[in-house]
Amino acid sequence: MEHSKRKLIKEGDFLLREGEKSDELFVLIKGCLKVYKGHGQNSKEIGTILPGQTVGEMAFLDQAPRSGDVRAFKESTVGVIERENFNKFLEELPPWFKKLQETLLKRLREANQRLII
Repeated sequence: MEHSKRKLIKEGDFLLREGEKSDELFVLIKGCLKVYKGHGQNSKEIGTILPGQTVGEMAFLDQAPRSGDVRAFKESTVGVIERENFNKFLEELPPWFKKLQETLLKRLREANQRLII
């Protein structure tokens, strides 16, 4: 991962918690992460993140609170993309791209809200 730092997450530790503010996007380099929605006994596994996949993209892009918990299923390494670096990248893209991103995020958030636990 060029221009990013790395972070190690031990098995069972949380990378992200629902409701947190987001200034980072992550790319799983090694390991396995699980995504959960809900808390306590109402917590339900809703996804698995495998190497090469991103995590935390919704909250990172629309700056809304995190929509779920992400926990290491086994020891994992993620690349960290910070907002400042990402914003520099966005400045080089055409204006229509940002509008496309906003539309897709809105639709994804709406679908995420309809998820039944």
